[in-house]
Amino acid sequence: MLSIPDFLARYAADGYCYSTGLEELDELIGCISGGSVIEFYGDLDVLVSLSYRLVAKWSCYGNVALLVAQSSPLLYDFYEIKKRALLENCQGSVTVSRSFRIEDTTQLLSEANTGMSRSYVLFDPFVHAVELPPKERWRLSPVVRHIRRLSGHGARVAIFNRYSVFSRSQPEGGSLYRHSVHVSVMLEKVGKRGVKALLVKHPSRGSTSVFLSIDEIEGRAEWVGQALLSEWL
Repeated sequence: MLSIPDFLARYAADGYCYSTGLEELDELIGCISGGSVIEFYGDLDVLVSLSYRLVAKWSCYGNVALLVAQSSPLLYDFYEIKKRALLENCQGSVTVSRSFRIEDTTQLLSEANTGMSRSYVLFDPFVHAVELPPKERWRLSPVVRHIRRLSGHGARVAIFNRYSVFSRSQPEGGSLYRHSVHVSVMLEKVGKRGVKALLVKHPSRGSTSVFLSIDEIEGRAEWVGQALLSEWL
């Protein structure tokens, strides 16, 4: 886990910055450099759509390792990532893993090799926390430890996290986990088609926000006038 001074140094001198795929979000959070851990938390459907976009965009920079944790059937459309990658003309690969228990998540993260991928996207990694009694939440600690290890080795880590069972204003994972994140953004629905992106934590910026539309996040407008997917395959 990088200290704040070390993170800021790498933040400024990494060589290039990764994008979320959304210009407004990029302006909100700034450079996503090596060693940074960035978190988005909020409503699950918004997280799913944004994760498609970010994973596809990160595949432009190289190989991406995607871990999807789930405790029940979850409609996560990997084909949507492929569509977005085609739209971005990205050539990198995406390695996908699923976990159905806390122990699975811990094992997969422990096997993560930063030599194979410099980018990791963790979707709902603390979903199993909602099933744990308070006295057993210590079982989340190994997950946090491995996230810190990836960061310490210079990998970029993006986490898509649900609201905490204890507070809708907080992400799942507990206080130990929250100290491991460099940048945290809460995504809150506004009306029927709007999303407020609130910058909750940042090493060098104060709290601020931008407004997005669901259509922007899903990239619907970008497909207008594009060739059919079948023409790409």
